[in-house]
Amino acid sequence: MPYANRATVKNNPELNDSIFGFDKDGNEIQFSIEKVKGLTTTAGTSNRQKDTTNEKGYYLIPFDFDWTNIPENYANCILEVVFNFDLNQETITLPDNVTIDVVGGFLKNGVFVGSNTTILNNGNKIFHISSITFNGSFNTKVTPYMFGVDGVNDQLSLNRSISAAAEMDCKLEWIGNFNADTVTFNNSVEINTNCTIQSTTDNNVIVIQGTGNGYTTGLIKITHTGFMKLFGTSRTGSSVGILLNNGVLNSSFDKVYIANTALAVKYGTVGNNNNVSWDLLDIASTGKSYLTTFTKASTETVVDIGEITTTVPINVSTGIVAIGLKNAGNTALTTAAKTYPIVLKPGTTQTYYVGGFTELQNGGDLAYFTGGGVHHTDHTDNGAIKYNSLNLFSIDGISINVQSFYGVTVDGGKIEGVYTLPVIGGVRINKSNNTTPERIWSIRSLFSGMHTEANLAQEPLVYTNFGANVVFSGNLIAAGIRTITPETGVTYGTNKGTSRSSNIYHINGASAPITPIDPTFKIYREVASNTTLSLNLANLKTDMSYLYNVAVNHATVGEVNLLNIPAGVTRRIIVTPSGTNTLMGGTSAINIDIVGVEGKTTYKVTFVLVDNNFTYFSDTHTLGSSTDVNSTALPIYADNLAATNVAYLVKNNKLILTGTISTKSTMTGTTNLIGTLPLGARPIPSNRFTNIFNNTDSKAEILKLNTNGNLEITGLTASKEYALEFEITLNASSS
Repeated sequence: MPYANRATVKNNPELNDSIFGFDKDGNEIQFSIEKVKGLTTTAGTSNRQKDTTNEKGYYLIPFDFDWTNIPENYANCILEVVFNFDLNQETITLPDNVTIDVVGGFLKNGVFVGSNTTILNNGNKIFHISSITFNGSFNTKVTPYMFGVDGVNDQLSLNRSISAAAEMDCKLEWIGNFNADTVTFNNSVEINTNCTIQSTTDNNVIVIQGTGNGYTTGLIKITHTGFMKLFGTSRTGSSVGILLNNGVLNSSFDKVYIANTALAVKYGTVGNNNNVSWDLLDIASTGKSYLTTFTKASTETVVDIGEITTTVPINVSTGIVAIGLKNAGNTALTTAAKTYPIVLKPGTTQTYYVGGFTELQNGGDLAYFTGGGVHHTDHTDNGAIKYNSLNLFSIDGISINVQSFYGVTVDGGKIEGVYTLPVIGGVRINKSNNTTPERIWSIRSLFSGMHTEANLAQEPLVYTNFGANVVFSGNLIAAGIRTITPETGVTYGTNKGTSRSSNIYHINGASAPITPIDPTFKIYREVASNTTLSLNLANLKTDMSYLYNVAVNHATVGEVNLLNIPAGVTRRIIVTPSGTNTLMGGTSAINIDIVGVEGKTTYKVTFVLVDNNFTYFSDTHTLGSSTDVNSTALPIYADNLAATNVAYLVKNNKLILTGTISTKSTMTGTTNLIGTLPLGARPIPSNRFTNIFNNTDSKAEILKLNTNGNLEITGLTASKEYALEFEITLNASSS
């Protein structure tokens, strides 16, 4: 490499007595200044043009070279630069296919217009950091060393290399160790790295910042290859390793390691940040936890969200706290801690809204965090993020919080020594009134192949609206999955290889209407003190199978179980069909009232979906032994009946009805529908059957099967209770 030192001839106070270079054999040689000046005047330019052995001719650029008037025959040649040049704000148009080999000089104050131009650099500063810009086409590897790296604060050089790569439309390369305050990507680039960036302040290490609305303008696309280490200065502040904000789309990261920041990665609340993939994201030693105590309000604010008050203001920027009991050393909570979503109540400093309020303890110890692993903040278009491998180790804070509408995919990795496991959803302040809290809706997250151990709050939490479709599959999670809100829709694989679904709902306390995610729901509702359960049957479909091109319908069964109804007390299920579904052939809501019986603890109502219509049966009596009896309930929807408690069983090819019915004080007509016979149960053709009514009024009541397949009773009188015992023989095919 000729001219190893950077001394130049003209107007340079740091001029040395000699210039060092190398001969053709690689031996260092020394030139006198006067000799170099003689060789490098315009008249004495060293002109090594193309010959049969060289692809390109070489021109040693003299110190008085006129960059605004480059000879045409310099095209397809290498221009060696060894002197400083001030271009005086001129626009320099380069010939085609020129290679600029800067081996000692420095250029400033101008615009280079390239034409498939290559710029070579030996690692020294060759361009002024702000006064040289680029247009046209380049075939160059852009590095921060082109703009000067001093190892003290390389922020400006790193930032300028990003914008220069965008100006040249060339690949960016960061190789080596850098110290820098915040490095900002305002341009889409391809970048290859094998580097370490040590932050010099407690600020964000890297910010990827869109400049428009994050949808159609100002979008940022980063394509990263290689390995990059990022280190902050403190886990206790507010620094983020990588912040993606305001329109980071369709980006990919290769291998990234982040440590010693408050939070490792954050997807901001501004703009549209989605379709981002990570091959390996490795996070260690981030976040800081703090302990305090809290008290719980006596009533919830909205369903399952209520207030707590802490003894000191706490940081809830992560959207998560952990609640439980302190360990023996009072340094953290125990492994029995549980995770809860949280948001600050507007207009207060120490009062917060917490989700999962119904199951929350009345008061006690609480841990809050400066940060931790990854936070996908609440935004309608954030999400669709994929991690091929996500490793979280020794984090004194959150692991992953997914509040973005579109969820995340994690294909493998580990969570070890972290305060919390993943949280999907959360709570926020209603954006319409800016006052009341509400759940955050986050959909379509998938966690597979995750290994978790030695974490404090050991259960992933899903706290979001219905139909979230969150899946945990093939993970090692010792404590299972928490789904506080019943209709979220979570499926997870167990260590036995089977799958479970959160289409099973256990509800205590006040509850919003349940909207199941599919018609195979099971609901268990404690009603010792709660009087009602609201069930919405909306847009639910039966599964279909196909025989060639013929679709075959299947009946699908769900159930509601009311628990611990006091004897003689009525509890109500309010069932509302909507969307594509009907109930008992209609679109109106139906109230199902069930009266408690002494010694009975569980009351089951079964819902059968065929096509789009639900029918229901109430199992309010025990009929026969459990080994040979299949009992369920008939749907009762007669206008004249005040209360019904009728069940059936099919046994020995007979349909047996038992139960009681009560008439209203004012009746319309004398005909009353009891309900539709169970699927497949069709009696031997007849329109009248022997009936046995054990009532004290008369034997005049007639029970028959009408032309629509419904059972009718005639001859009932007002304000009476009738005990029903009835048996008919079925067709052999229906038993």
